[in-house]
Amino acid sequence: MSAMKGFRRLVVSAVAAFLLAATAMPASATEVSPMAASDCATGYFCIWRDTFYKTDGKDTAYVRAYRYIPNYALWSYSGTSFNANDSATSFKNASGSSQIVYIYQGANATGARWAVNAGVSRANLALSVTPSGWNDKISSAYYQYYDPNA
Repeated sequence: MSAMKGFRRLVVSAVAAFLLAATAMPASATEVSPMAASDCATGYFCIWRDTFYKTDGKDTAYVRAYRYIPNYALWSYSGTSFNANDSATSFKNASGSSQIVYIYQGANATGARWAVNAGVSRANLALSVTPSGWNDKISSAYYQYYDPNA
């Protein structure tokens, strides 16, 4: 009887060790948490360097603004060394249900301005027709209540 108990303990221990190891394994390089436009957290205005909400092929490398970023030249995309100034090719305004975000082609709310309504996103600014000419041109961003020109 004690040999049977010892065998059961061995089997239970082996199964428990296997399950513990399986849950503790790191994710493979192909398992990435996607950062899509829908993942830009509510309350933020997010930009990515490349099309379709990526930066250098990474879904999670973005810059998110809350209230304002007066000069994107002082920011880099998260997890990269890429400067965010005049480099955005995709964005999403997830600031809130009625919060307009003004983006500018100059630092500190200067230059051409675009009023981006809440919920608006662009996967490829190079193909944006209305308005055109904004690919790699965003230098600052302000929520409407913080915009010095509003």
